[in-house]
Amino acid sequence: MTEFFFPHVSVASSGDEYFEVSFAEIGEGEESEECDHAYFLIQRQFEDYDGGLFYIESHETKLCGHFKIIGAELARDTFRLRVACKPTETVVIRFQAGNARYNRLKRILRIIMPARILSIEEDRRSGPKAGNSGS
Repeated sequence: MTEFFFPHVSVASSGDEYFEVSFAEIGEGEESEECDHAYFLIQRQFEDYDGGLFYIESHETKLCGHFKIIGAELARDTFRLRVACKPTETVVIRFQAGNARYNRLKRILRIIMPARILSIEEDRRSGPKAGNSGS
């Protein structure tokens, strides 16, 4: 199992064809004295048939390339995925994101990952299960 903690999350899309989710030590536009900062990036494109492969890139070179993702779980501060490499690798990413960014993350992950792969634990603090009335 590989575990990361990234304080920054970003999502991007281009039309209805290209999507990206990235987790990083430093935020977009921030400078760092270290040129090789830790990060984890997932991309998916729908312009051409891709065989269900995701492009994954990371500072961990064993997690770079085109892979199938065989399972993923998103919680409010954790993203866990099983990557079909040899051997299969479980990646656990702990992250920080405000409500708006977390909602964008959920939206993009729902687009790029089929429901049979992705499960999302709804934020218990904002749902009726937490005993809150309204939002």
